[in-house]
Amino acid sequence: MSMNSVSVAKDPIGLLWSIIFFPAIAIAILVIAPTVVGEMVTKQGIALDQAGYIISGELAGMALATLPAYYWLRRVSTRRALYVAIIASSLLSITAFFHTVSGMEYQTILVLRFLAGIANGTIMMICFTTMGGMNNPDRAFGLHTLGQLTLSAVGLAVLPLLFAKTGLQALYLMMAVAILLVIPMVKNFPELNKLTPQDIRPKSIEGNVLLEVLGLFGIFLFYVSLSGVWTYAERIGVNAGIDQIAVGFVLSIATFFGIASAALSSFMGGRVNNLIPIIIGMLMLTLAVWLFSTELTYTTYFITAAIFKFGWTFVLTFLLGLLAKIDVSGRLVMSTFMIIGIGLAIGPALVAKFIGTEGNYQKGVLFCLSVIIACTIIMTFVAMVERKGAKA
Repeated sequence: MSMNSVSVAKDPIGLLWSIIFFPAIAIAILVIAPTVVGEMVTKQGIALDQAGYIISGELAGMALATLPAYYWLRRVSTRRALYVAIIASSLLSITAFFHTVSGMEYQTILVLRFLAGIANGTIMMICFTTMGGMNNPDRAFGLHTLGQLTLSAVGLAVLPLLFAKTGLQALYLMMAVAILLVIPMVKNFPELNKLTPQDIRPKSIEGNVLLEVLGLFGIFLFYVSLSGVWTYAERIGVNAGIDQIAVGFVLSIATFFGIASAALSSFMGGRVNNLIPIIIGMLMLTLAVWLFSTELTYTTYFITAAIFKFGWTFVLTFLLGLLAKIDVSGRLVMSTFMIIGIGLAIGPALVAKFIGTEGNYQKGVLFCLSVIIACTIIMTFVAMVERKGAKA
């Protein structure tokens, strides 16, 4: 059955649940990065920039996982690949758990999380390719984002309390167990290697290579900026004089704003053109990133985090849906995840350079502000061209 022959609403319920749970668990490190970095710095004795590199290393592994997928995705059983990736991810997290218990060593944990990123990236790439082939990709990506944010809200609220009692090792054990729990859902995924190019090639406008390149570059800038800010959001709050537990609470509550916006964008998906939501969402993000560079109180920190999470998850649905709509090559959606992974990996590392050992957070955030402004201009242009092409 062609993936484009049915709408998301008519897809099997098992597939809908799968595109919620699999990505949420596989990319969990991104949504809980602020708390993880805080724990590494305050309890594990890891330097601030090294903590950023560990997060970047795992995200870099996710990006690299896409490269071999160009070869094997159409040749290997999708479900078999998922089984292998799940087992590898779990084993690597268990290894990280035991290593952290015996004493966290920067170089070793960096390598372990990089390898885990490759396994989780394989899972994410399969999920992205599946979602991009749906008839209503906006709604599919919205549900995917909703799952990530729900996990983020729980993690940001619970992890600081859990870390206070058990330390960072609890996170790796939970990640190892969580990924194993979704194994029964593997059967819900279509075998992508059995689909024809027409089954996975949504088309709304004539082929435009420049537009595809601009779209990918815009997504890259989007994730460089947001991962750079979000990774250090906890440290920014603490540096502003806000209690660490209170910061965790704010980030957790802010994530509920993201859940609300993801639900809203999922509902809007397929009902409105991407252009207006993209403009609104990007302007909200620009405002939030700028606010992070200002003098923050508890109240303004809460407002800033709420705007940031709402704008991020609202606009993300439409950005990813936009790329799926201009995907006339059949490979753009797969490339999108690689670009996302690269952006996620580079963001924290670049900001770490700006922050330095002295903790100059304002300098790092202002860099992210310039990046998100450039992203806003590019993606607005792409959305305008797609809208014109869709009407033609």
